[in-house]
Amino acid sequence: MAILYLLQGATLLMFSNFHSFGTILAGSIVITFSYGAMLAVYPSTIADFYGTRNMGFNYAILFTAWGVAGVCGPLAADYILDATGGYGTAHLISSVLCFFTAGLGLIVKPPPAPPSPPTRPPPSTAEERRKSGIDFVVRPSIIRVSMSWSRTRMGRPWGRSLFLYWNCS
Repeated sequence: MAILYLLQGATLLMFSNFHSFGTILAGSIVITFSYGAMLAVYPSTIADFYGTRNMGFNYAILFTAWGVAGVCGPLAADYILDATGGYGTAHLISSVLCFFTAGLGLIVKPPPAPPSPPTRPPPSTAEERRKSGIDFVVRPSIIRVSMSWSRTRMGRPWGRSLFLYWNCS
């Protein structure tokens, strides 16, 4: 994620010097690519930092902040345009914020995962299985898959069913 912020910050830093259509288009493509890539990176980052239990709620908070920034950012850029007569200061402020965020991304690391509770090994002999109450063992290495067509009374295909047979002993 830090790479994306560095790329976006460098592009925004140079954006005021872009004067031709090709350079403005190239800069816009880089910023758009970085924006889209962050949409893919943020869910995994949220899961790494806060876990998956409340990931939907945490992601909603992030998108709410993103929406507020989407409203406030253009308003601030418009204010800067009116005050300075150009977007150079707005690009500079945005690039500094991107570099600051990239630095945070390099410094801050996800917390370590909590230790998992100890587990007992599964019973291996028939006597141990009988004592533990397990009366069969599933061996997933032997699997047979069968496809069949179900039909209605008229003989037309109703749908396909997938049957999965496990070898149990």
